[in-house]
Amino acid sequence: MLNTFCGEDEDVCAHFVKLANMRKQLAAMGESISDQHYVNIVLASLPKCYKMCVTAITTNADDTGRGIEPQKVIRLITDDYNKMMMAKDAKKTEDQAFAASSQ
Repeated sequence: MLNTFCGEDEDVCAHFVKLANMRKQLAAMGESISDQHYVNIVLASLPKCYKMCVTAITTNADDTGRGIEPQKVIRLITDDYNKMMMAKDAKKTEDQAFAASSQ
């Protein structure tokens, strides 16, 4: 689990499902992972393009003095991923429209 990483062009949502399944399998074998350790694994497994988001999450946790909940981290990163995918789709549509109009 510690050696599982999400590539720059991979689906972050699928990556989170994979990590959650691994955590469940470990729990079924009697090896539970604390929420804090799981958060550390999740954050460390993300591609470099999420560095600013990870920094914001960890800084906020440090400033408030509260631990980070796995569900919140996953939601924040998933929201960021969805925004990036929407921006890529919009750019692709714009490029296709430009190509069609230039023909």
